[in-house]
Amino acid sequence: MKMENEEVYWHLIPLIRFETEVEIPIKSCRIRRISKKENDVILNSQALKMAWGAEFVSFINCVMESPLPASLCNDVISALRIFKKEGISELPHIDVVRKNGEIIHVQSVQFWGSLYEITDSQVYTISKEEAKEFLQFEQKFVKSLEYSCVSTAINRFSYAYKKGYAGDRLVDYVIALEALFSEGSEDIGFKIMNRTPICVGIKKTLEERKRIREFVSTAYKIRSKNSS
Repeated sequence: MKMENEEVYWHLIPLIRFETEVEIPIKSCRIRRISKKENDVILNSQALKMAWGAEFVSFINCVMESPLPASLCNDVISALRIFKKEGISELPHIDVVRKNGEIIHVQSVQFWGSLYEITDSQVYTISKEEAKEFLQFEQKFVKSLEYSCVSTAINRFSYAYKKGYAGDRLVDYVIALEALFSEGSEDIGFKIMNRTPICVGIKKTLEERKRIREFVSTAYKIRSKNSS
């Protein structure tokens, strides 16, 4: 039973433009809607406004909370991004201490709000039915992370969401393809140009697979030019 003046530690990851119909318990995390009382606390917290910027705070409808290291939460967010095509934006992880319902301390808030721009106007929504599907998907997703090539690809795919310049995002996407569809350091461009269409276009026509190959070829050339 909590004492009246007990300090409560939260490891919060605010999810921006995110909606869920039900609470999603996953491992030692949970994704849930914030209550009206919590919303009032967030909107009136000067500490959080310093951390995220006043314009961001009003976007927060749901939070992911966990007392565990940020890496676990990062994996959950990556799984969400791959589960649905809509982009999911996030602000930095914040360690929050609450007491009597008030936020009394926020760790490492300097300049974080200025580093993250919320550019995706879509709302990422998970329905009750999708929540069940996501939990099943996440179990398979975690197993895939045991393979370093898959882990690298997923991390690069997720990094791209945090970059505003299209050229930087393209570099991350191509590195993800390299991790999945090439091995070693020889003929990388040739491998991803020929292997990507086979996997991505497995149910597509020959013409569509050719377009995928041309697209990957162009992306790889742009990435190589930017890296040189």
